[in-house]
Amino acid sequence: MDWKGTDYKEFIFTFDSSAEPCRQRNIVDGFKVKYRFRVQACRFRNSISSQCGDVIHEIHDVRFDPVTEQFKVTTDRLGDEYEPRSVSFSTKDEAFQDASKVDAVAFEALRAKSPQLSLAPGENSVVRTRVVTECQGGFREFVAWIPYLFSLGLIDRQNYDSGWYNFYLR
Repeated sequence: MDWKGTDYKEFIFTFDSSAEPCRQRNIVDGFKVKYRFRVQACRFRNSISSQCGDVIHEIHDVRFDPVTEQFKVTTDRLGDEYEPRSVSFSTKDEAFQDASKVDAVAFEALRAKSPQLSLAPGENSVVRTRVVTECQGGFREFVAWIPYLFSLGLIDRQNYDSGWYNFYLR
């Protein structure tokens, strides 16, 4: 995670997807990969207590289009006024490079989602980011979802969870 530009108004988050298990699968055979990014602002009061704002959710969907023989990346930030954006790539690596990046999270958007927090540079202000990936598709994948459905979601069905990355505002 880093600032975008020198005016310190927007963040960029790039996830290293090279070791992530979904990327290793062959999405040409009908599989698709979905990245679910979560970004939120927090203020830590002490080592065990924190106060966090609402989460900004962004979904990146990577799939192979057999008609055009290209990889399509669809990106949508949930709850905003914009329509999902789709971009096509000729190689799998280009598609995953684009899909593993959250571009331009505005600092003001984090403040709007966290009105109770006073976000200011210092040791206690943090922007947190997390990515969860899901491999989807194929018959075997459908069979793997059956226990999840019958358990009403109690069995964890995530393929990869990065955990929270903290970016301290300094």
